[in-house]
Amino acid sequence: MIREMMMKDIIRRGEKMKKLTAILCVLCLAGCSNGGDTKTTVCTADMNGVSVTNSFESNGDEITRQTVQNEMDYTTTGYSEEEMAQIAESYRSAYDVKGVEYSYEFSGNMLIENITIDFTEADFNELMDAELITADGENVSYISLEQTLDSLESSGFDCK
Repeated sequence: MIREMMMKDIIRRGEKMKKLTAILCVLCLAGCSNGGDTKTTVCTADMNGVSVTNSFESNGDEITRQTVQNEMDYTTTGYSEEEMAQIAESYRSAYDVKGVEYSYEFSGNMLIENITIDFTEADFNELMDAELITADGENVSYISLEQTLDSLESSGFDCK
């Protein structure tokens, strides 16, 4: 019974992180970006015992690549490394979308997940179907860095 409740908690945390990633990717309905030099912006937060780092590569206001790293001490969940590996493997199929890479590793008591979305290769409709991003409409052409950072900062992230 307790194990089942803990499993539900881990899944709920994973779903929250998946939804957070989707919410963070605020999509614009506008056409092209303003262009410019590529820059990197990093946003960090600690959420429910998970250290989250979002890195964005952008050209002007257009995000071209997002990398998310989640780190958590899995021993606080009551699960073994093998059980956590099974849970992490379940996310691999959720992130099996063109332009998306998912990996995880263990380092001591830490589970480290890495999710990378290359928006220049990905199909926005597939990303929406996989609930990796959300949109306010159907004609998505790019992800706004400004809107994404506003959303992250209002959620408690520190962005630089």
